[in-house]
Amino acid sequence: MATISIHILSIALCISAGFQQGYIASVLNQPYLEITSFINESWIERTSQPLQPDVLNVMWSLLNVCFPIATIFGQFLAAYLCRQIGRKGTALLASGLYIPGVLLSAASKYFSPFFELLYIGRILWSVLFIC
Repeated sequence: MATISIHILSIALCISAGFQQGYIASVLNQPYLEITSFINESWIERTSQPLQPDVLNVMWSLLNVCFPIATIFGQFLAAYLCRQIGRKGTALLASGLYIPGVLLSAASKYFSPFFELLYIGRILWSVLFIC
């Protein structure tokens, strides 16, 4: 017979399991206008022409959707890595490689006009979202 503490722990784990993904998806959607204008300004700086609104919308959508898709691949990678180097090693590896992904995303602002760094950084830290 399971105790009340086990039930409470199970409920807490179930509720918080997807919290980070939902939080990141909603936080990314808040600065929509700023990020789309950054992408458009970067494109104008390169080509001297603005992006069409439909193309800009697709680029924004791809930036949003790369997170959950890369996370799925990261979950499969986690199973393999846990068998190879153990849970602790996998957690350490993911935590250590998480930092370059975040730095790439942050660097996109400073190495303008390279908005692609947003995509690369986001995919990298999404794949490593396995802890």
